[in-house]
Amino acid sequence: MAQAKSDPWIAAAKLAFLSLLIMPLTVLIHELGHFAVPFLLGLPAQLHPSSISGGAELNKAPGWMVALQTGAGPLASLLMSLAGAALYGRDPRRLWALALAICPASRFAVTTTYLGARLLFLLEGRFYAAHPNFDEHNFAVASGLPPLLVAAAATLFLFGLIFWLLRRTERRRRIPFALALAAGIAAGATLLVTLAPPVLASFPGR
Repeated sequence: MAQAKSDPWIAAAKLAFLSLLIMPLTVLIHELGHFAVPFLLGLPAQLHPSSISGGAELNKAPGWMVALQTGAGPLASLLMSLAGAALYGRDPRRLWALALAICPASRFAVTTTYLGARLLFLLEGRFYAAHPNFDEHNFAVASGLPPLLVAAAATLFLFGLIFWLLRRTERRRRIPFALALAAGIAAGATLLVTLAPPVLASFPGR
């Protein structure tokens, strides 16, 4: 595996900066995936920096439209992650590709947390009375699929992706890179929320 023999912490600093830049872009593309469905179907919706409002979910649209809208965002994230992983696998010197692989996939951590909570409740014999509101759960409900099944699939993808990327990363770089990605993703998400362009925040939709 051909990798530059530079200080892993210097490479990690570059990776953190790249993640900070790429994370907001992946969130916007994720939301554009959601927005594309009501836009193409002619339903009123508004695009915001980290969400959309309106569309199929609030316009009493058929279930298949709701499933398309709720699933389009995770699908966009999935495709970005796969593209980044493929490019990084071909050349591990492409730190931007590693950031592209992990940044959009990081949002599946919400689904993994939900799955862990549900399994914990099952083990303890407790009733789960919450009403989750995140993409994978909403997609499962709209599609008539078991939410736990969809959550398990997303979790398997996330852990499988991490395992695959670790195998293609030089051993001495794994811990620095993991810390860099965590810091860059957190900083990038914060940057998006606090400094999102006003023109996007007030995008009129249709």
